[in-house]
This record gives sequence, C-alpha cells and structure tokens, in this order.
Amino acid sequence: MSRTALAIFAYNRPDNLTHVLESLKSLERINEVDCIIFSDGAREDSDEVYVEQVRDVISLNSSLFHNVIIRKKNFGLKKNIIDGIDKISKLYESFIVIEDDIILSNKGLEFCLKSLETYSSNYLIGHINLWNYPIMNSDRPYLTNYLHCWGWASWSNRWKPDTFSMNKYRNLSVYQKIKISKYFSTLHYSHLYGNLEGINQTWAIYWLASNILNSTKCLSPPYSMVRNIGFSSGENTEKYNFPEKNISQKKIIYKLSKGYWQNLISWLYMLIKTPKLSLLRTVYLVLFK
Repeated sequence: MSRTALAIFAYNRPDNLTHVLESLKSLERINEVDCIIFSDGAREDSDEVYVEQVRDVISLNSSLFHNVIIRKKNFGLKKNIIDGIDKISKLYESFIVIEDDIILSNKGLEFCLKSLETYSSNYLIGHINLWNYPIMNSDRPYLTNYLHCWGWASWSNRWKPDTFSMNKYRNLSVYQKIKISKYFSTLHYSHLYGNLEGINQTWAIYWLASNILNSTKCLSPPYSMVRNIGFSSGENTEKYNFPEKNISQKKIIYKLSKGYWQNLISWLYMLIKTPKLSLLRTVYLVLFK
C-alpha cells in the first residue's frame, strides 16, 4: 500500500496546535505518513493575530510537514476540510484527519495504519473512528453506524464527489432519516436538516449521512485513541460532558468483534445523554419534514 497522508486542519489556536504538533513528533511511526497542514485564513480582523501565530508555529515545526497549505482568505472549517481532503484524495490512496485540538496517540496511529492496510479492500467499511465513548474499553475493534470525527481515517475511493451535494439528502425516506438519527438516539438528522435549511454550516454530518446511505460502516477502536484538548474554543464545537481519560494500555486483538453489545451500549448511552426536548424535535423532523 502506498504512503498515507496525515492531514491537520488549523485555524486560530496556536497553543493547541503547538501541543498537537509536539505530540505528532513524538509518535513512533510518524515517518511512515506524509503530514500535510491546512492553515485557514482569518474570518475577522480580531482573528488575524492568532492566525499569524498559528503560522509561526507551523514555521517552527516545518521539518514535520511534507506540505503546508496556507489559505489566503477564510474558508471556514467545512470548506477547508472538504477542499483539503479533495486535494489529498487525488494524491494518496488513504488519509488520516485531525484538527488542531486532537492529540493522536501512538496506538491511534498504529490502529489507523494497520486498519487502512487490512481493510482497504473491504468496501463495507467507509470510515475509521479514532475516538470512542468513554464507557468503551474492550480489546477488539467492531463495526458501527456511530461515526466520530475527533480523529479519523478513510480511503480516497470512499470519498465520493457527491457526498456534499445537498440534493442527495433532500428526498430521504422516513426510514433513511431514522437510520441517520441512529434510531432516535442522536440529533444527527436535526443537524442534517439544519444544514439543508442553511441554519448550520458543518461538514461531518454529510459524511455521516453519506456512509449510511451507501450502506457502509465505521470501524471503531475498542477504546479512544485520541484526546480532545480544544473545549475552550473552536469552530463548530459543542462541549460534551465526556470525561477525559488516559489511553488504555489494553492490547488490541485485530479480529473484528460482532459489535452487538457495543452498538447497543452506544445507542443507550446517547439516548440517555441527548437532551430529550431536542430528541422530540428530531422525531418531528424525521416524520414530518
């Protein structure tokens, strides 16, 4: 398999980015991937000083990067990621994606590289998660429809041109909407509807919905292999009350679990955690919009 790209998307958080890049340099297999960073331009005048500081951090760590993409204007997170992965997918067969608040562990990079190679011909898998719910701590990866974007990986032949076409999602059946909502355990369909109505501007919900419509699954690690350090700031970030914990040292057995109990626990966990009034709104949108 050819080399894998590791895409880093940065905006206006120089301190977070410093921690992220320092952690990347310490990874045992970092020389096996091509690190490519995309630095977005300032959206407001008040952001310019922070964007310049981000670019200073990039310059100080220039030896880490195979390529540096400096945006001359503000793309926004959604466009920055979509355009960046579009470019990478034309040059690489596979890629790993983190934002400027995600600390990737040695186990996380190992899990990505091994999974990208092992399952490259398994077209049932469209996405590889690196984060998982904090209640998960087994020893085998499993397949799920619960897609997470706090560090993830995929293959270029899964990154379809029509993924972000709104028309693809305007005439969904009720059953398709229910599947996107994870059987009414999440607000995912509400998020998709908000994007279609121009209320939200996010990218991951399209990627999630596309995987469900294409009947592809997410490969989830048995436990989280990344840490999110960006709750104090960030574009399109919601502050979930997920406790942080150290990366588990439990050895991974690379034999897929059926995932029955993991998916049941995920459904129950999100059903309990998600605000009930918001879930009722999701039910209304699924049935009547």
